Amino acid sequence: MATVTLRKTAGQYHHGDLRDALLRATGAIVKRDGPAAVTMRAVAKRAGVSEAAPYHHFTDKRELLAAAAAQGFRALGAALAASVENAVDPRDAVLALAEAWLRFALAEPGYYRLILGAHVADLDLAAIPETRAAGQAARDLVLDRIRAYLPDADLRLVFHLTWAQLHGTASLFVERELGEGFTEDNAVALARDGVARLLATFA
Repeated sequence: MATVTLRKTAGQYHHGDLRDALLRATGAIVKRDGPAAVTMRAVAKRAGVSEAAPYHHFTDKRELLAAAAAQGFRALGAALAASVENAVDPRDAVLALAEAWLRFALAEPGYYRLILGAHVADLDLAAIPETRAAGQAARDLVLDRIRAYLPDADLRLVFHLTWAQLHGTASLFVERELGEGFTEDNAVALARDGVARLLATFA
């Protein structure tokens, strides 16, 4: 006997439940196939709702991805916060943040591309209050720890140099430019060493 699959419609969800279901579906697609694979139709199918349902909460794919990016930034922020929960030494705290940032990028390449990829300018994430706040909260965690270790340094410069080190290492590793035998732990060690040398120039 054939199995009949019943699809939920927007009306079968409470208002907040539908939005959450759509964001969970978007996150699953991003995690598996990256942000380029997200379409309103694919998200609706993944969430088990009608193709019109996503438009109850999101004007278009751009708005949907921006909301999903807020979730990505919050996940990154949580990973960063956890990494320094018991940190005492200011320098060790910055290095712990660097490691947590890189491990997030390597563990969640889809989300990482969503929040920091080349398409971010097109999404105009900074114009979405929820996304801007989540992204700034993650950055502020790093800036605050850099400030604690290097109170007299140009914080933005140190942050951007650190970010360049981490983003460069993550991109090279994900694209397998560092060689087949280069492991995630090797990438983390490389990034930590690079950030440590960078901090030493400002200390």
